[in-house]
Amino acid sequence: DLLDLLALEGGHDGAMASLDMLRWSASSVLDFAEANDFNFDAMDEALREGLNAPEASADELVDLAMGEAMPVADLKAAIPVLLAGAATDQKTADALVAVLNSEDAADRWDAYRGIFTTGGGDYRKSNPFTAASVKQSPLISDLFQMKDGEGREVARVRQLAEALARARAFERTSALLRVGLRALQAYQQAKAARAALDFDDLIQKTRLLLTQSGMSAWVLYKLDGGLSHVLLDEAQDTSPPQWELITALTAEFFSGQGPERQQDPRTLFIVGDEKQSIYSFQGADPSKFRDKAQELSLQSSDMVQKSMDMSFRSSPQVLEFVDQVWNSAPPIDVAHAPSVPLTADIVMHTARRASQPGCVELWPIEPMAEDVPEDAWDRPVNAMREASPKAQLAKRLAIQIRDMIDSGETIWTELPNRSWVRRPMEPQDVLVLVRGRTGGLFDAMIGALKSVGLPVAGADRLKLLDHIGVQDCLNLLRFAVLPEADLTLAEILRGPFLGLVDDDRYLYPLAGERDKGVSLWTRIQDSKDSDVQGAADFLRGLLERTHLAPFEFLSSVMDQAGADGQTGWERINARLGTPARDPVEALMARALSHDSTEPASLQGFLAAMEAHDTEIKRDLAAPEREVRVMTVHGAKGLQAPVV
Repeated sequence: DLLDLLALEGGHDGAMASLDMLRWSASSVLDFAEANDFNFDAMDEALREGLNAPEASADELVDLAMGEAMPVADLKAAIPVLLAGAATDQKTADALVAVLNSEDAADRWDAYRGIFTTGGGDYRKSNPFTAASVKQSPLISDLFQMKDGEGREVARVRQLAEALARARAFERTSALLRVGLRALQAYQQAKAARAALDFDDLIQKTRLLLTQSGMSAWVLYKLDGGLSHVLLDEAQDTSPPQWELITALTAEFFSGQGPERQQDPRTLFIVGDEKQSIYSFQGADPSKFRDKAQELSLQSSDMVQKSMDMSFRSSPQVLEFVDQVWNSAPPIDVAHAPSVPLTADIVMHTARRASQPGCVELWPIEPMAEDVPEDAWDRPVNAMREASPKAQLAKRLAIQIRDMIDSGETIWTELPNRSWVRRPMEPQDVLVLVRGRTGGLFDAMIGALKSVGLPVAGADRLKLLDHIGVQDCLNLLRFAVLPEADLTLAEILRGPFLGLVDDDRYLYPLAGERDKGVSLWTRIQDSKDSDVQGAADFLRGLLERTHLAPFEFLSSVMDQAGADGQTGWERINARLGTPARDPVEALMARALSHDSTEPASLQGFLAAMEAHDTEIKRDLAAPEREVRVMTVHGAKGLQAPVV
């Protein structure tokens, strides 16, 4: 039941979503469990007290509130009045009828709460009734008043929602501890048996070494003479335990005014940007960055807080646009905290390259165009339609980039002597950013750039099995294992290794009008066509290598020249281009790794590949005469003249 609760809460990711979060908080969870002697009942009491959760379960609260505590007589009296009113009143009356007719308490609560909340779950700012209904019966406002006061039922619904949130938080956390704590303990025992430490252990053990009385004084004394300068980068992603390390290591920086300090002053340099914090799942707390800055300033009058508002990368026009968007947006609503919300700051940047003008263009949103009906054979069922806004945007943008390069539009570039000049832009100067890799725009953009003849670097991240070049290579193994697999063999015929893409001449005559039980491989061997006979020789060569290990099998195909004098690498490159090399090399690396640890079986390697999809990352930091297409997140830290 507990695992079922976690799985339902985890949604698409199931119980692992919760258990993964427990893993990131392992040290805190184990400390909490140890403080309660690993007694689950004691932990439940501590949790209930900390959350101020009610004794009753969430289901019991709903049953009581939607049962005995429900003012049924008052609600029934209100319904006729509301039904006689305006549309707003009638909508509320219909909801009340649905509530009273429902037998399930949970369904009744969902319907009842919907009277007082918007579709997004926020409480309404206006009354769910009109003034005319109140004139007919003051009971309406007594029950449902939400503006300029609060009715009885509104207050009861708010209190119930608050109690339910606390009860459910308690139930989730208790379930998580009871399911996951044993796994954490087993993990700790496995590490202890191997004398192994993970990343969290390194931080925890070092923190104890530097802060625990009895040893910290001696350790810090030994370290003190060797530390003169400390640099902490990306400080917004520093977790509270890591801050404790920094504080312990640098405490002596702020004590003593001896002559050695004047001759060789110590420095502490901390740099970060709260708005770029992305590691909250690892315990990073960006608010600590600001708190530590204030704390250090109070410790030392020499400590300087500097806001680095000068950009060395961008142009005045781009920075002005960014500042205007940021400063005009309302602060993000956050829970009450002692510090001012980070998003409340007014930011004004200045450009170091002030004399180098740039440009920001805003394009209108592409409207949805009428799609022209096409024959069912013209397009795969999952392909993006040409008329879709994303496809149109990708096409327009690719044409624009092509025109900018062809017309010789110039960009600023820095020479070795630090001077700046303008030069015509090239494909590697362009970086196209999208929000995510899924949804169609990412792939449409790469396809559109290729269609206008621009070199494009391909995806910065891709799943190995999703790449067509990898599937072409795996098809060779699939055929070697099972020559009778007609679909696999048809794909090989049309693929880069054989290249028989004229279906009317090759695939249709070979695959069509076969007797039942006759395989495509049999028809290929019997064919009199010289091209098909060449393909048959290639395929027989594959069958002769079935005794080889997966890496040797693939290497023999990729590295050796065939009858046409081309190696497998050259054929892949000719059909799919240079972006195919990285994923195919990753496949070869997987095969080599498999050979060193597993039996030399083509079938075993195929099963392992299909069971565990691998995502590979390609380094696009250094452009190589190609347009780069990346996500905003993936491009963090990179730059380009044209974005």
